[in-house]
Amino acid sequence: MSFFLNKVGDFDFTERLVLFKLPLLIAHFIAGFFLLIVISYFVYKPFRKWLEKRENHLKEEQNSISKNLKKTEILKQTAIKAISENNLFMEKISSELKQKLEIERKNVLELAFKEKKRIIDEANLESKQKKTEIKKEIEKAIIVNSFTLMKKMLNSEIDHKKHQDLINDFLNNLEKTNNNHDKK
Repeated sequence: MSFFLNKVGDFDFTERLVLFKLPLLIAHFIAGFFLLIVISYFVYKPFRKWLEKRENHLKEEQNSISKNLKKTEILKQTAIKAISENNLFMEKISSELKQKLEIERKNVLELAFKEKKRIIDEANLESKQKKTEIKKEIEKAIIVNSFTLMKKMLNSEIDHKKHQDLINDFLNNLEKTNNNHDKK
């Protein structure tokens, strides 16, 4: 016998298979439908609810992130503004300090110049005083030596008071000539 035979005598296998399978096919559809309802109730609906919760949670997180971004942007702008204000303040302080330092430097240089001039003037004055003292001592020595030499030459004594008067007159005349000479 062949498996491909559809008729064996008066019996048609295809009719029988279709008739035999139709209730089974309907039962499968009903069972599939009930299975679909059961699966949708126990699996699909909870899964859908979980997806909705997850979606809501993600939306909340996204909203939270956007709010935090806005706050961060505001804080960033505030920080930038504070930094720029701080930089301006530091530049102002820096320029003020530079000005004060320049003024202080000028004052120190001026004081140093005045001190230098004072020291030079004192040195010049002291030099002049020493010079006049040395001139007077030299003049006195010359006079004393002249009188001593004259005394020896004349071999006579001159009165001490007359001797002192002659020295003073000579010095006064010498000072007058030096002053006239210095003025010229």
